Amino acid sequence: MFTKSRSKRDNVVSRSRIVVFLLGLLVAFFAFGVNPALAHNAFDSSSPFDGETLASPPAQWSITFTKSVPLETFSGEIINGDGVRTQLTNAVHGSSDNIVVATLPTALSGAITARWKLVSSDGHVVSGRVAFSVNATTTTTIAVPPTTSLVVNPEVISPQASSTTASPPPTSLMPSSNSLAPTESVKSAGEFGDANPVPELIRWSLRSLGYLAILILIGLVFAEMFLAEGALAAATGRRLLLMSSAAITVVPLLQGWIFLADVNGYSFFKAPLDTFDLFSTTPGSMMLTRALTGAAISYAAIIAWPQLTNTIKERQAIGLIGVYLVTLAYTSHSRSQALPLLGIPVDVLHVAASAVWLGGLAVIALTVIPLVDPKNALLTYTRYGRYAQYAVITIVVTGVIQTLRLHGVSLASLFGERHGQILLLKIVAVGLMLKVGDINRRRLLKNLPSEESSIAKRSSLLLRASYTELVCGVLVLALTSILVTSSFT
Repeated sequence: MFTKSRSKRDNVVSRSRIVVFLLGLLVAFFAFGVNPALAHNAFDSSSPFDGETLASPPAQWSITFTKSVPLETFSGEIINGDGVRTQLTNAVHGSSDNIVVATLPTALSGAITARWKLVSSDGHVVSGRVAFSVNATTTTTIAVPPTTSLVVNPEVISPQASSTTASPPPTSLMPSSNSLAPTESVKSAGEFGDANPVPELIRWSLRSLGYLAILILIGLVFAEMFLAEGALAAATGRRLLLMSSAAITVVPLLQGWIFLADVNGYSFFKAPLDTFDLFSTTPGSMMLTRALTGAAISYAAIIAWPQLTNTIKERQAIGLIGVYLVTLAYTSHSRSQALPLLGIPVDVLHVAASAVWLGGLAVIALTVIPLVDPKNALLTYTRYGRYAQYAVITIVVTGVIQTLRLHGVSLASLFGERHGQILLLKIVAVGLMLKVGDINRRRLLKNLPSEESSIAKRSSLLLRASYTELVCGVLVLALTSILVTSSFT
């Protein structure tokens, strides 16, 4: 019996090691092998430029962006002065991979609107439009019987009038397929849009839920290993484990389908049919890998870990959670702005430390404290406080690094851009949380009483103070989700 049990445990260990290795290999491959362009892309210039007036129709539209553009994520549309729309499907790179050149339809005239949309390598949708005008009065020669040559001005003669005064031209003399005239080139307004297929509120909600789930799961693992063994087995801990495991698996999959809808410009409900297309881009592959890693973490925490020793559990937890956090960093602003190679590990440390601080506190308040007596509750808070100190230091240091990477030392960027303003608000919320936590651990854990009634009262006060700290943490979490989904504009 002992031999069978040991053999079964060894099989679980071997499978777990293989899973961690394969997931790490998958992340490494897509991190460095597919579309290495840095996020967060932005419009730089256009030819024709916005507001330009041209004497003749341009043959091409050239758009320059601040970073490399994956052509498979680019889409464009031209709207002629008479409202006829044509999608641009022939875009190519110009002299460099941050320049996109598209051939325009012929016979453009009047006020022209050119629209574009692409997806940055961090999964953010970037779109915009350029308006210019063509004032040339062009003439078109329509072939009639050999004895007659008729010249008409299309701005004077309407299509209805021309059909009654002249015979239809031969098919061979009809305008080319690039012309805006044919019916098949007229596109409905719904086939191209600057707006994203999925509302921002849903994107923000998914991002918040994903962050909350990984914080709770890391908090559970942290509490089980370093604070109170048995936290995962408790009824509340088990429920939190099941819910957070499901969320870290399902949320990135939903985000991947939203990404596909953004890239292809179709309905979200069509995206699941193209799930494996996510592997064609870095952000898409990271989202799908994150979903697979979430499933592996769920299996490990719910099924494998009860059969393994603490040492093996710790190694697997560090490996799987590390892979998950790397994929999370690859679809955030960690690859934006300066020093992107520094941004990834810094983001991993930042989220991990936040999980120890906020997730650990949530697990203590919701799972551990209700199951232990007041004296052990205070001892648990004391042990947590030691780890929280290091977590807070890590959060502050990594937060400063990320702020400098994204905004430099520019006060105009911090106060003038939406991203910077939200970041400042987050800093204030973190400061408030730090103050509440400092009060909790300095006032309530200092000079612990010896009487049972005083210990119970102190433990109750500490629990209520923890809920206040958690409320501040939820605000920080919400602001973080907004920051990740917002652009630098």
